[in-house]
Amino acid sequence: DEDEDEDEDEDEDEDGEIEVVDGDELMGEAGEGDDEPIDDDPEVVPERDDARFCMPAHERPVYAVAWNPANPALVASGAEDDAVILCTQPQAEGKKCTGHTDSVVSLQFDSSGRTLASGGMDGKVCLWDASNGSPIRNLEGPSEAVEFVQWHPTGSVILAGSEDLTLWMWNASTGACMQVFSGHGDSVNCGRFTPDGKTILSGSMDATVRAWNPKTGECSARFEGGENFPAGGITSLDCIDQSGSAVAICG
Repeated sequence: DEDEDEDEDEDEDEDGEIEVVDGDELMGEAGEGDDEPIDDDPEVVPERDDARFCMPAHERPVYAVAWNPANPALVASGAEDDAVILCTQPQAEGKKCTGHTDSVVSLQFDSSGRTLASGGMDGKVCLWDASNGSPIRNLEGPSEAVEFVQWHPTGSVILAGSEDLTLWMWNASTGACMQVFSGHGDSVNCGRFTPDGKTILSGSMDATVRAWNPKTGECSARFEGGENFPAGGITSLDCIDQSGSAVAICG
């Protein structure tokens, strides 16, 4: 009987035994037989960058860029830092133009390349001398943010659309307001003169496209609805032909 008790005690000792294994030893055993060692410092592959030129950085995100049609080396940018930067490639530094009090969201040079127009969330359109960045004048009128600016294809006339549901047209040489176009039911996000300069087209968050007579300010045509028409608002448009009788839109 005593021998049986001793055998039972030995079995209990074997069954209840707890083996403590060193962590380094365990990792060594796990790695045995592996063909490739663990690489603690994998090679970092740099991101591909095909840019030919990098403009000076704004302090905040960039919302608009424009190339000068008469001097393609001259580039303008506008950003959330309320500034416009004019830079000529390949210069490392640009000319910072200050005058807006809110984000700059739209830019365009006139056809001669001598004047730059900027539109801001502060409701202002600012005109700048493209040669040196000096301010020419501010065009005021919209009661809310300016969504876009567009020059007449040949004349010194500028168009802007606003969140206040209107479009404004100024004589850039004098700063005088020439026309205010009213009729949209929501923010006027995009617009332009037709290539022949005889008609104005505008697109709005009210999901309509309108054609305007720049001399009288009257709406000559209104387009909306349809299976292929954006229902959530018009964000961009462009003319397909010289007269503007065919228009491409997106929303």
